[in-house]
Amino acid sequence: MTGNSTASGSSSGSGVQFGPPRRWWDDKSAMKTVGISSEQKKNMDAIFDANKPAILSSYQSFLKEQSKLSAISKNSQADKASLFAQIDAVNQARASLQKTVAQMYLEIRQVMSSQQIEKLEKLQ
Repeated sequence: MTGNSTASGSSSGSGVQFGPPRRWWDDKSAMKTVGISSEQKKNMDAIFDANKPAILSSYQSFLKEQSKLSAISKNSQADKASLFAQIDAVNQARASLQKTVAQMYLEIRQVMSSQQIEKLEKLQ
């Protein structure tokens, strides 16, 4: 998986970001450095568009579960069981989002050569 660690949905070696993924292939400099053809870019755009609804849905679920956790955390009457159950729900939503984004980036990497992947990883 590729990307950086901001609120955009991809991951790098240092961490995972949440939200809509960063479209690194829209950066002309990155495209040139990695050697992405216009046909590969079209394929990447199609993969992104096909996965976008699932990613956005997963992201919204993650935000919803985080909001619930925040509300429980602020409630002085909250019990340990409900707090821990909500922590589990947040972690499950986060894992689902990470898997959805990882699936998309795996599909994108499958249209790239191993040399292109190496060049991309050096940019990260």
